[in-house]
Parts: sequence; C-alpha cells; structure tokens
Amino acid sequence: MPTIPSTQSIKFRVPCNGVLPWSSGTVYNAGQFVVHNGRLYVAKWWTQGEMPGISLVWEDQGACS
Repeated sequence: MPTIPSTQSIKFRVPCNGVLPWSSGTVYNAGQFVVHNGRLYVAKWWTQGEMPGISLVWEDQGACS
C-alpha cells in the first residue's frame, strides 16, 4: 500500500450549502451540522457555546467547497 509523506496532506472539500453558521447561543444536538471558519462540523453530542475546531464535541468534516 502506498504511503503519503508526512509533508503532504490530503485536503477534502465538502458541500456546505444551506448549513447555518455556528452560533454560541444556539443549542445543538448530536448529528447537527454547522459551518465555522470555512469548515463543516457535526456535533457528537448535545452542546451549547463550545466552539467548533476547539471543543471535542465537534467533528471536523472538511473544508467547505
């Protein structure tokens, strides 16, 4: 199986049309999507006020296309 040198990274783009931007005052439940800083995130459990890209509750789905 080929390997990718550590100096390279694979970048994925995902469609983010219609996904609302993250808001600190909004309650999100598991499975809900948000856009933050040009990336798509999905909540792994209930959350409010935990910023995507920083908190473990958000799973990064990739850069928006």
